[in-house]
Amino acid sequence: MTRVLLSVHHPSRNPYIGQLADEIDALGQVYYFSWARALFGRFDVFHVHWAESLYTSGGRASRFLKRLLVRAFLLRLRILRRPVVTTMHNRGLHDDLAPADLRIYDLLQRSVTLRIFMNPDGSEQWPLTAVIPHGDYRVHLGFPYSPPVDSGTTVLLQCGQLRPYKNISELVTAFGETDDEHLRLLIAGSARPKSYAAELQELAQGDPRIAIEEGFLDEPVLAETIASSDLVVLPYPDPYNSGALFMVLSVGRPVLIRSTPETRRLAAEFGEEWVLTFEGGLTGSTLEEAARSVRGHTYSTWPDMSGRAWPEIGRAHMAAYEKALNRLRPARARRGPAS
Repeated sequence: MTRVLLSVHHPSRNPYIGQLADEIDALGQVYYFSWARALFGRFDVFHVHWAESLYTSGGRASRFLKRLLVRAFLLRLRILRRPVVTTMHNRGLHDDLAPADLRIYDLLQRSVTLRIFMNPDGSEQWPLTAVIPHGDYRVHLGFPYSPPVDSGTTVLLQCGQLRPYKNISELVTAFGETDDEHLRLLIAGSARPKSYAAELQELAQGDPRIAIEEGFLDEPVLAETIASSDLVVLPYPDPYNSGALFMVLSVGRPVLIRSTPETRRLAAEFGEEWVLTFEGGLTGSTLEEAARSVRGHTYSTWPDMSGRAWPEIGRAHMAAYEKALNRLRPARARRGPAS
């Protein structure tokens, strides 16, 4: 039985981690992270998600101590020949790191045995990889499908964590270019930093069609907020992988997102009526065209997400762990005992 230590301390507010942990635990054994287990406990594989979260929280003294602990942990992994597996959730870091934190990040990346990609783009440049798709959230949410209500108003939505890297300011500016009185824009979620919500309010310039509701949305409220919209707009500058997109599709609402090789692949998988893409900068005319598209389409059920089943994702992770373990096992152990 493969014992997997995750780099996260608990299921967190990200449903991806909780669902993945459940599938791993059904086939092996999963542990959430603690420094006691990392430095003294037993496990076979260390699986990293968002590596920087291990050591960038807390005050100056806490961060200094965590950087030392990471170095000690990586030394233990090397001595015990425990593989490090990392999931490439993003192309790179969302936030700038202090030089000392960046050195630890680079050290962690050099320790990786196998990288898991959620789509094939970028995987070819690394020696040991696995491609495992992102799962859907329909069973997790348990949210019944309900088609959009034709109220005469088309509601565009951006929700979840409100952070500068998500490029929400471009969405607000583009919406200000529209003159359709039947369009509404709702921006809802917790801002990081808190001042970002005020920046967006100022950018909205008092447009009565724009509502900015700052505050944490738990999963039931998030699902209800998505269901109350007609189209969710994800204005990310260079989208690679988006858990928000799968959350939206799992509720049964279409998404507008910038065109990249990854998002075009998603449009081909789920249908262009569900994943609408745009080229270049986001403009008012882009939003108006997308709004007309969703108004003219009848959404009677969810998109087909059968290729995103979690049991298969769990089995693929176990195969990836075995692949990483085999890389670090001595050749004699891989061959088995001599006959």
